[in-house]
Amino acid sequence: MLATRTQQQLRLSLSLILALGIAACRSTSTDPNEPAASVVTQAASAEEISANLKSGFYPLQQGNRWDYHRTFEFQIIPDNAPPSPPEVFLSNIESEIVGTEQLFGRSYVVQKDTETEGPYTFLRWIRFRQDASGLYEADVSIGVPAALTTEGSPGRSNRNTITRAARSLKERMIAAQPVLLDEPYRALLDQHLARRAAILSALSLGSSRNVIAAPPGGALSGEITRLRYPMHRGATWNIRNFPLFASTVEGPEMLDLPIGKRNATRVRITPPGQASVADIFLWYNRCGLLRLTIHIESEASDSTGQPIGRIVSREEQVITGLDLVDRNGCDRP
Repeated sequence: MLATRTQQQLRLSLSLILALGIAACRSTSTDPNEPAASVVTQAASAEEISANLKSGFYPLQQGNRWDYHRTFEFQIIPDNAPPSPPEVFLSNIESEIVGTEQLFGRSYVVQKDTETEGPYTFLRWIRFRQDASGLYEADVSIGVPAALTTEGSPGRSNRNTITRAARSLKERMIAAQPVLLDEPYRALLDQHLARRAAILSALSLGSSRNVIAAPPGGALSGEITRLRYPMHRGATWNIRNFPLFASTVEGPEMLDLPIGKRNATRVRITPPGQASVADIFLWYNRCGLLRLTIHIESEASDSTGQPIGRIVSREEQVITGLDLVDRNGCDRP
């Protein structure tokens, strides 16, 4: 498994939801869940705003819990030979809202993620702030434990965990497919994993970067944009400006999940200059993040520049259980 901060980025799932077209005044409250005052724009009706802000679209109440199953699969597909059998790595993720933390003079809700794969356990801390305009994330390392100013009652995420030294994802992929030690696949593997790291870093954040603050009601200094409210088809926003990752709301979709059928909104993520080689989708509703899929293809070439094959990886994270303090429409199919 991944031992460094960058490697931890590779194993996260994480959080975005959708909307654009609302400008909001910043709230003076220290409650990160309290909606700020808002105004209606041409892209958002008063009814849409009311529906999204009734209790905060994304469920950030302390004690909320989600369970996910994650699958990472990769395959080598030569141009002139049969493809290798798919290699699959499985893990489970438990996410829980465990308290709040003060950063940049503001209060953030802390989500703690506990991911297990076999004997290995990995912990992450994600800091959220929500107002009338959207859901935002503090641009800090997710590998650093949160200094909680408020803390919930002991729960499953407070249990004692043992984190063992683990081989990196690259090492495990090479062990499964030794051909990755040989050129040009060796260089291609590095390229492929670098692309994946950039995508997952944008989705779940693992390092501190300079952020250009949006206008009032948007991301503040030291934040990136996870969601923009209200939700409507065609809404777009940038997760971060450098490197530029953009989000587009594609519309509603019915999902058949382990927790039952749920209506959700599908969001496409467009990475910089990679639209043709990376397909990234997330699905959300008032239950939170329901599903995440990432499909990446990287092409290998010989010394003359002729294509000789591809590395293809597919990932899926799907919700398997949840326990929310206020379900607020989450149970509606």
